[in-house]
Amino acid sequence: MKKQIIFAISLLIFCLSFNCLKAANGINLDSKNKPNNSIITSKYHCAPIDTIGDEMIPYLEELARMAKDYYKKHKAVFGDDFGFMGFKIPDTLKANRFGKYSAEVNDDKVILKGSYIYQITNNKRDSVAFYMIVFKNRIAGPFGKEQLQKELLSDNRIYIIWNLTVIANVAQQYYKKTKKEGGSKDSFTGFKIPGDLASKKGCKFFAEVNDQSIYLTGKGKYTSTINGKDTIQIKLVVSPNSFQTITVK
Repeated sequence: MKKQIIFAISLLIFCLSFNCLKAANGINLDSKNKPNNSIITSKYHCAPIDTIGDEMIPYLEELARMAKDYYKKHKAVFGDDFGFMGFKIPDTLKANRFGKYSAEVNDDKVILKGSYIYQITNNKRDSVAFYMIVFKNRIAGPFGKEQLQKELLSDNRIYIIWNLTVIANVAQQYYKKTKKEGGSKDSFTGFKIPGDLASKKGCKFFAEVNDQSIYLTGKGKYTSTINGKDTIQIKLVVSPNSFQTITVK
């Protein structure tokens, strides 16, 4: 009888240990039933889904501060031309029990992403993702995917409009200068966008020149890991003493 009791206890301990081992490795213990919607299973950790953001966002904020510090040090040595180029998330910080972290690096910004893959059923997975954008003068976020895309679009529009206004000012100076000074005196005829302003950071600028007005167009294409390729087009009309944005797409 004692042997049977000892055997039963040993078997029970073995089963409990085996189940704990499977749970620690993110294995679904009940393959016949779907997991509770409030629980997600990852190869990193098992946790309530509503706590993932609470853990992931502070981690992203710390990575954002690292990128900002990198930019400040880089600028002090090389100036502002290279911006964030060269920034990388250290290998030791690319993953923790709450997810994986990546960085899309551009010279003027860094897009940080934290993602968490979880099991819905045995054959189906889904993910949770949060994003932050580190600009030269600010840190934006955290965002969901849709909010991030709107922020990126807004930032690119601002950049194109700013460059269009610079070209508009150059055109107005051309209008006022005499031919001897390199202008056309009371006419835009002959104006061309200077080469260093015609193409900048993936954006191209064009001018349709008339005697008393110029229609400037700025086109931008940018590629993001978030939503593939996107296109922006902005038009601005320039008169001798003013200019105005007329279309934004």
